[in-house]
Amino acid sequence: MFAQETITVSGVVRDDKKQPLPGATIAVKGTSIGTTSDDAGKYSLQVPKDAKTLVVSYIGFDNKEYPINAAGGNYTLSIDMAGNSVELNQVVVSVSKRKEKILDAPASITVIGRDQLESNVVTTPVDELKGTAGVDIMRTGLISSNVVVRGFNDIFSGSVLNVVDDRIGSVPSLRINAYQLVPTSSLDYEKIEVIRGPASALYGPNASSGVIAISTRDPLEQKDQFETTVAMTSGFIVLDKSYKQYNGGSPISGNIVNPEFRHSGRTKNGIFGYKISGGYFQGQDYPNFDPREPYTGDSLVFGSVHNGNTFTPDTLQKYTHVNSQGQTVTDSAKLDIRRFKKDFSIRKWNADARFDIHPTKDITITINGGLSSSHNIELTGLGAAQAGGNGGWIYWYLQAKFKWKRLFFQYFINSSNAGSTYLIPQLSESSRGSFPYQVQLLIDKSKLHVLQIQHSWTPISKLNFVYGADAQFVRPNTEGTINGLFEPVDYVNMAGIYLQGDYEPLKWLKLVAAFRADYNSIINNVAASPRAALVFKVAENQDIRLTYNRAFDAPNTLDQFLDLAQTQLPNGMYARGIGNPYGYNYQYDGTGNVEFKTAPWGGTSSWVPFNNNTNSATVTAAQSAANVAQFNSIMNFMANTFNNSLNNMPLAQSLVQGIFNGISGANGSVATATYKALNLNTFGSTADYNQSLISNSVAASVQNVKKINNQYTQTVELGYKGFLFHKLSLQLDAYWSRVNNYVGALTPASEAVVLNNAFVGPDNSTGQLYKNLYVNGGGQLGVLLGKSLNGVASLRNATITGPIRDSTWDAIVVLLSQLPIGDITPNSKYVNSDYILTYENLGRLDVFGIDFGAQLNAYEDTRHLVGLGTSVSWVDKDHFTLSTGESVALNAPMAKFSINFDHNLKKSGFGYGLQFRYAMPYDAASSVYVGHVDPCYILDAKVSYKLKWYKKLMISINVNNLTNHQWSSFPGAPLMGTQAYFKAQVTF
Repeated sequence: MFAQETITVSGVVRDDKKQPLPGATIAVKGTSIGTTSDDAGKYSLQVPKDAKTLVVSYIGFDNKEYPINAAGGNYTLSIDMAGNSVELNQVVVSVSKRKEKILDAPASITVIGRDQLESNVVTTPVDELKGTAGVDIMRTGLISSNVVVRGFNDIFSGSVLNVVDDRIGSVPSLRINAYQLVPTSSLDYEKIEVIRGPASALYGPNASSGVIAISTRDPLEQKDQFETTVAMTSGFIVLDKSYKQYNGGSPISGNIVNPEFRHSGRTKNGIFGYKISGGYFQGQDYPNFDPREPYTGDSLVFGSVHNGNTFTPDTLQKYTHVNSQGQTVTDSAKLDIRRFKKDFSIRKWNADARFDIHPTKDITITINGGLSSSHNIELTGLGAAQAGGNGGWIYWYLQAKFKWKRLFFQYFINSSNAGSTYLIPQLSESSRGSFPYQVQLLIDKSKLHVLQIQHSWTPISKLNFVYGADAQFVRPNTEGTINGLFEPVDYVNMAGIYLQGDYEPLKWLKLVAAFRADYNSIINNVAASPRAALVFKVAENQDIRLTYNRAFDAPNTLDQFLDLAQTQLPNGMYARGIGNPYGYNYQYDGTGNVEFKTAPWGGTSSWVPFNNNTNSATVTAAQSAANVAQFNSIMNFMANTFNNSLNNMPLAQSLVQGIFNGISGANGSVATATYKALNLNTFGSTADYNQSLISNSVAASVQNVKKINNQYTQTVELGYKGFLFHKLSLQLDAYWSRVNNYVGALTPASEAVVLNNAFVGPDNSTGQLYKNLYVNGGGQLGVLLGKSLNGVASLRNATITGPIRDSTWDAIVVLLSQLPIGDITPNSKYVNSDYILTYENLGRLDVFGIDFGAQLNAYEDTRHLVGLGTSVSWVDKDHFTLSTGESVALNAPMAKFSINFDHNLKKSGFGYGLQFRYAMPYDAASSVYVGHVDPCYILDAKVSYKLKWYKKLMISINVNNLTNHQWSSFPGAPLMGTQAYFKAQVTF
């Protein structure tokens, strides 16, 4: 046999910007003969002399075919690839963790490219996602937001996995997606990929809702050797009617200033590259006043309830001052008492740096790090927090990546320091007056360490494997504040391994299968995440996809280790948010009756049967006037209730003495008093006492709380992707998801115990308390009230029509009827006698939905490009009744859509666009935030212009909410109106 005659074809493969394309495939059509271009885009291939056609392909570019000219022997063929004209065929890496076209990706995905990113003026990356199918954005401020994919949004949310350049971008160990703390400048964004649906098979825990992956620009791939971009943004916002008491009475807040810069460079030989970026933002947020918060001017005393202990005030260091005699003296330390004023000013800054080393053809080493700080109002599950204080909330990261051929390894660390952040107290109207309010700083100095390794392998043509392992080490450090008593046991270690394979047995069929297993040291179990997909290529550039995914969310450290007191009741009980790492059991007596723990009057508590009032005299005797000195908090509470400006401690003591002598002791009839259970969470939100009562049968049948576990999501999805006429991209997805072990927001696991109001007798002259105090007690309380109401001018009530049945009597008995004498609460060293809210796995729910997206290049010639786009998302319900009976809110609209129009005048450098978004109204509930969200009608407009005489200078104007539709995206979030930004950007 004779060897086949061959010739050598060689050259360079470049993109449409004349940049080399490494990894392009050059092959002889109809054979297995082929090669790939190197990092410089160069290739060399021996081809048979009788071969007819050479095919060149690269992901994201149209395939090219060239006839083989064998007559002249060896020859050079340089190839310029043409990129696809619409975004559907962009290259993505987030779905399979390797390069592939969107059409081939086995998931529903949207890509926001660099052209769109450059034309927008944004405050955080979230602004780039407006109008994206399936994405739900809850704006809680000008720079703060909560983002999820396909619903189930929450305050302080981290349910979608946020990834920046292969690094988890959330805040450790709270695992919230605080996008304002992303250190990367918007000038450095390359693209944003949004994966809808579960993605745990490759990404591990906390990707059950999807992934938002931000990629930044690579300095080694830039065209020029050096590049510098400087931008300045200024703007203003339009306030709602609250501007009358804020911002000096002006409806315009116009102090938004946002300078940014980016500089990058590379050596000519491509061995070394670097970039640095940074920015600063200041402005005034939309004002928002929660009626449950202290009033402006109220006193706050700062202290701590570290490690579950009772509140201890902080003290300031000794201070030197000049006294009234003109002498300089040093006084002893004093309490840190401040006047409350909600600070809506925003100050944030960020800096980021990266170094790339490419010493050989196959090796790339990347080292990067970033630092950011933010001062703003942030909504949490326990109310609003004044985030950052004077020094700001500091976030930083360090990352090192190593790539050798198909092997990838990285280590990164994320770190957080909450600075002077504190939780603003949440108060019910009935508890107002107990000044000063107790406040503690929220210390968070936590870190997250992550190690990841990945490799890919192609054993035969059309078969690809991606496999790897990773480990996460969560290291909370709250100094006993946020994690309280759990601080010694709150370290979490997680490890996972995964394997994915895809195979194309036929030109029209692609098979994908993946499996992942993860271990969590606190839950102490292994979670499995399988994945399967069939991709049918029904026509050129048209695919139909059928997928199944199972994913999971591991409990975060708040779910497991939160131990934070929100407020203290006058009886010494705390209302606390608490994690659930071990489960909680309730206390029962020998006959099976649930018991409640009495309030710590005088510092001690005891267990008492709830449905047995034989111990009532003992309970109330412990709270009698004989121990009046042990509950000064109640004296202050009562005194301030009557008149905050007077020193009414003697009056308060007399009232309390009369009340407790009336219901305990030899002359009292407290044995006839029964108990009621009260939902303090509902009462604090609604101030409706009757609505907040719990039936005794429900209260007595309380069930033990199981420890928090993984939440699992299974999704079956049928999708279509099409690229038609080289102008139109379409994507339609129908999905069904089942969520098991759904983790709800903080919900009460305690029930406050109060005296039956029939015994207390408000508006009831036959009530036992009325008889004991006024009739049996000789009218002593009536005489006392009469003197105070008629003898003290400041307390006199001119509307009184009777000595007893007046507003003051009603106030006393209502306060007593609502003041818990204890609560049905778990018997745990972590709980004590407090009223707790915790996290639970609530049950199972099912949801069906549809996402649709389309983008059309409606008209294009050498001068104009006109684009139209739309997105529609729908789910079958916005409230769910779980298998266990609980009700859960989607916290997102059932239906929403957007439509956008863009016109680019190519030669003049002028462009403009409009986007309209609509969302249905819905009822929402997340932790302490419950209410109705109105429909959304938002129109955004943008204009950009690249100067003819200097194309590298671009002027942009964005006006968001052009019609000033005052809209709040969630209960507790501010009403937000028009936002206008002007940006000038120049590149050198």
